[in-house]
Amino acid sequence: NRDELNHDDETTSALNQAIVALQDLQMRLGESKQQADIYSYISKRKDAIYQSFSHIENEVYRLDNKTLLKLLSKEVQLLSQ
Repeated sequence: NRDELNHDDETTSALNQAIVALQDLQMRLGESKQQADIYSYISKRKDAIYQSFSHIENEVYRLDNKTLLKLLSKEVQLLSQ
């Protein structure tokens, strides 16, 4: 859904960093069965993860209601599949 938003280079970069961080975390969660390993990884990356989520949250607050409803409806459709 990020492709449907009009955003600047800084926002695009932040979204890409957030996606990479989440994909990396997902991979780590799949690889490691030990909670200590997962906790250690998250602890090391917590600032980057938090910053990415904060930036995305700030961008969501900037959206007008029509755009926000459009994105939310697409997410609901994806979850319903």
